[in-house]
Amino acid sequence: MKKNLLLISVISLFSIITKAQCPTGRYIDKTFAVDTIKNVLYGSNTKASGSGTENLLMDIYVPRADTMAHRPMIIYAHGGSFIGGDRRTSDMTLICHTLAARGYVTASIEYRLESPINLGNTQKMVTEVIRSQQDGKAAIRFFRKDASSLDAYRIDSTQIFFGGTSAGGILALHLAYMNDSDPLPTNWVTWANSIGGIEGTSGNPGHSSAAKAIVTYAGGIGDTNWMNPGEVPWADFHSVNDATVPDGTGYPLGIPTLPSISGGRDMNLRAIHNNQNHQYFQFLGTAHPPFADGLSATWDTIENRTARFLYNNLECNPDKYVGISNTPNDQLLVQVSIFPNPVSNVIQLDMPVTSSSYQINISNSVGSTVYTSKTLEGEHQEIELSAIQSGMYFVTIEFTNKKYANRSTKIIIE
Repeated sequence: MKKNLLLISVISLFSIITKAQCPTGRYIDKTFAVDTIKNVLYGSNTKASGSGTENLLMDIYVPRADTMAHRPMIIYAHGGSFIGGDRRTSDMTLICHTLAARGYVTASIEYRLESPINLGNTQKMVTEVIRSQQDGKAAIRFFRKDASSLDAYRIDSTQIFFGGTSAGGILALHLAYMNDSDPLPTNWVTWANSIGGIEGTSGNPGHSSAAKAIVTYAGGIGDTNWMNPGEVPWADFHSVNDATVPDGTGYPLGIPTLPSISGGRDMNLRAIHNNQNHQYFQFLGTAHPPFADGLSATWDTIENRTARFLYNNLECNPDKYVGISNTPNDQLLVQVSIFPNPVSNVIQLDMPVTSSSYQINISNSVGSTVYTSKTLEGEHQEIELSAIQSGMYFVTIEFTNKKYANRSTKIIIE
């Protein structure tokens, strides 16, 4: 009897360990071809004009020939100042495709848009933000409804992420953090109630509209006080001098008749105050969003950091590590890519060329330094690690020019 109990215990423990591990390479490496399912109807609601009904469509991207029973997913919303854009803008197509190639199911949604003539109208545009996140919530509910019935898309309904660019990022952040219990302006509550409340009636009632985490490219929120301790993690990628959605707090598009909005820099300060898991990536320049600078290196950095952020929040990742950025308000964050991770012998570091030399230090889990480089310059470095024992370490890049914040990243040496 004792032997049988021991055997059952070992089998149970093995099952738990197996479940806890992400398949090797999945979610980090692009290993799948991708199929696209176009024009999927996920809901409907009254048009922004108030007259007639608008069908809400999305395109879904799936890993081809994938045998995993249920996959995590991320839903994206496009940019366009809430007056334009669609689900097939180039950034939406690209990010959905690249994450599906890593093993996620992804979707790009369309949502109801306001007329361009109302762009400076406070009531119209606040109502539009509420309306758009109603549609985003309906998209999440669509996949949870499918998971509980037809299971056509084989979604892990406990792992639905949400992201967006610019207006789509604003949609995503309000979807996650604007709740009835928050100190919303009275007129916002009135305007929300006039179109069905924050949750809305865009379809698929009876299912949760909660997202597991949020990823935005130049996103923002109406009030950082709506972001509370214990709420879901977020990541934002933002240019320091973005004039469309401010990195700090200001008027979107510079239009003073619109309510102010807070971007990544001020969300970062709030998240630090709340001890909320998040990652904030600040880029030099004015590009909106940062990858609009046209540099392939910027896109690659954002793509890879998005993949890493999502991976860090997956249930199958035993570390469940999400870094909290504590970048001071007067320093700039240099985006650094460190790969491969885990690593065996040689680790590589890529970063944009800056006006600063730097030094690379590697310390172990108790803070003892095991490697220190000479003073370096340039955008690419390789470090030989064969003399360092296997385990968890932290790679820290210390810049000579204190205009740039030091960077620290966890690595695993095998």
